[in-house]
Amino acid sequence: MYSLREARSRERKESDHESLQFTMDPQSTDESQQRPIEADINEYKRFVTLHSCKENQQTEHFAVVSKVVGIERLRNYHDDLEEILKLKSPDTNQEDVISQWVKFFQGYKSSFTRLKNVLNLTDADHENQIKQLVELAHFIRFPTVKEPSGMSQEEMLTKIQSTKESRKSQEELTEFKRFKKLHVYPEEADKKFISIVEAAGVARLRKYHEDLEMCIESLEVGCQSSFRVYFKRFYQGASDSLRELKENVGLKDEDEVLENQIDKLTQLAYFKRFPTRQDSGMLPHQMLLALGPTNSPPKTAIDTVERLAWSANIVREGFEVPYVAYDSIVTPALETLRDYIVKWESNLYRAPYTSIVGPTMSGKTRLILELAKHIPVVYICLRPPNSTGQPPRSELADLMLPGRALQVDLKKRYTRLLHAIFRVVASFFSKPKRQHQAIQDQLNAWNKYSLQLNDAPVPFARDVQKEMEMLAHSPVKTTALQDAARKMYQSIPGQKEWLHCYWP
Repeated sequence: MYSLREARSRERKESDHESLQFTMDPQSTDESQQRPIEADINEYKRFVTLHSCKENQQTEHFAVVSKVVGIERLRNYHDDLEEILKLKSPDTNQEDVISQWVKFFQGYKSSFTRLKNVLNLTDADHENQIKQLVELAHFIRFPTVKEPSGMSQEEMLTKIQSTKESRKSQEELTEFKRFKKLHVYPEEADKKFISIVEAAGVARLRKYHEDLEMCIESLEVGCQSSFRVYFKRFYQGASDSLRELKENVGLKDEDEVLENQIDKLTQLAYFKRFPTRQDSGMLPHQMLLALGPTNSPPKTAIDTVERLAWSANIVREGFEVPYVAYDSIVTPALETLRDYIVKWESNLYRAPYTSIVGPTMSGKTRLILELAKHIPVVYICLRPPNSTGQPPRSELADLMLPGRALQVDLKKRYTRLLHAIFRVVASFFSKPKRQHQAIQDQLNAWNKYSLQLNDAPVPFARDVQKEMEMLAHSPVKTTALQDAARKMYQSIPGQKEWLHCYWP
């Protein structure tokens, strides 16, 4: 069994095992992670290099392992792992090898086979190396388990490759229980939980739970049971939800002491609704606008809110007025689109797309909205999260632009996103009742369903997010994306009149 070079690693004194120290800032949120002192920084750096994951996860993982087994045994583990990873071919990228190693000890399906391939290991010729690889993975995956002297290689491998549910860390399980206790989810709470963890991390979610629990504990006992229901309506942006929340949980405007608590609830609701926007730098009254129609802004920011709403309303009214110079702008644009889509050839251009380029306030969005009266348009605004421009940043922008701190396979992410969008479009236009409607009626219904021209959520974004959650548990296949694109193409109204596509 793998003993981390136990023969050369003499037993350390108990004081040595406890020598690892950490510095913490108890007031910080995402950065409240433990940092190793200088004496152990070399092993921390090696650990980071050999385990590619988010920085906060690296630090937490290092802290757990080093505390349990000690720095000396961790150093031996690093030595052995570095030696076995040297078996890769010279032309193989080291980062690719590390990525496969991490996926293997985390239990991802088929990762063991891929790791053996990149390390040029065969069952017939490298039995000892493969055995050591499994033992190393079991050690780093389950550092709190004593030396598994009674386990066979197959048993360790089975434990490593356990189901996703059993792979959850103890911290995730703890936070999942808190998540279910603090929120109203009749079903699919696990999917909601996973999406937030992937977006913000366990540490940030823990901080959110702690703050939310403090808010609940500060309420009168009789109001605590109803808090979850009204808080859900608030973070979902339901009409007049802030007033309902304040009235039903005992938060009164005339009590100035509670203004900070209302701001805190707004910040918590904003995080729950938009977990990827945690670094947006928005103030509570701006978060309130982003959450949607509440009709009850905090008193401390009412002037600012009204001024922002007033200017935004002027811009929105501009989207509704008759289009000027229609025949000289919209008609030629439609004709150009039709002409070039028909002429598109896959061997000359990778995809049939174009761009509308122009300075701010030149009418790009207004033109797209006018084109949407003639052809189906999926409109996603990617303006910055804290922007007060119009139309507002779309809810789907977070799916298109994941946070920089997240390690995301962009090819898989965008394949799933396109797949989800195509399926939602096809589902909308494929309904029997809708297919019997006039083309213009179908387009009007689609625009009402999908275009987000104010801060109110649209059903289209909600449905795409649900599809993304469903697809997250399915393998990414180009053929599935192509099939979804065909179904969408066949479902859209009037496609034979203006659109010709080539499907490989």
